[in-house]
Amino acid sequence: MGLICVFVVFMVGCGGSSPPPIKYSELKENLISFKKEQFEVEKRIIQGFIEREGGEWKFNGKIFYRYVKRGKKRVSGSSNHHILYYSIYLLDGAVCDSVYSKTPYRWEMGRSAEPPALDLIFEVANPGDCLLAVIPSHYGYGVPGKPPCIPPNTPILYKICIIE
Repeated sequence: MGLICVFVVFMVGCGGSSPPPIKYSELKENLISFKKEQFEVEKRIIQGFIEREGGEWKFNGKIFYRYVKRGKKRVSGSSNHHILYYSIYLLDGAVCDSVYSKTPYRWEMGRSAEPPALDLIFEVANPGDCLLAVIPSHYGYGVPGKPPCIPPNTPILYKICIIE
């Protein structure tokens, strides 16, 4: 009973008014505007990286990638299970994750959520391929990032070799 009295006194003492109604149309416009600004910033960062890196980069509508070594062509009905080595970098070169010095990573298409965007890489990669792939933040770690290494809204670079 005492807690309820304190709450009532607090609400009355603070004015007791409810917050103003949310204007969803304004909120939506602000979010769209923010996403457009974020996209433009990220686009400039990725373009600058690709220009500095050089080589023949491709874009499939989702990710930017460049083959370092080509493997064999995919066989129809290929397995959705893959064994690979990968490293994840920030575009400034900072290493955030790597399995190159460990046991190869076993990954299953559609089942493994971590690390993100590997399914997008497998859309363009075959067994034996080694490639670099720049992943925009909305396909990578997105708004939360992956502290302490990957800040929010940060594109990442994969260096990946697919063993099978």
